[in-house]
Amino acid sequence: MHDPGVLHGVRKMLEVAKENGFNVLVYGHTHHPSVRWEGRVLLINPGSPTAPVPPFITKPTVALLRVYEEKMLPEIVPI
Repeated sequence: MHDPGVLHGVRKMLEVAKENGFNVLVYGHTHHPSVRWEGRVLLINPGSPTAPVPPFITKPTVALLRVYEEKMLPEIVPI
């Protein structure tokens, strides 16, 4: 999702995940890479491969999510 209510905080994003039965919510809007577990729900923002937001974020990033039968391993990858 581009913007699941990022500016309204984690609670809003968890509502979106719960309403849709998601274990993972991949979101954007802020261009700020983030991996955050909230209980059993993974919230992941891959950042931006083309437009990081200076001065705090200067390198483009993408996200990699490895999904295994028993676990998920998220990673932010600078490109």
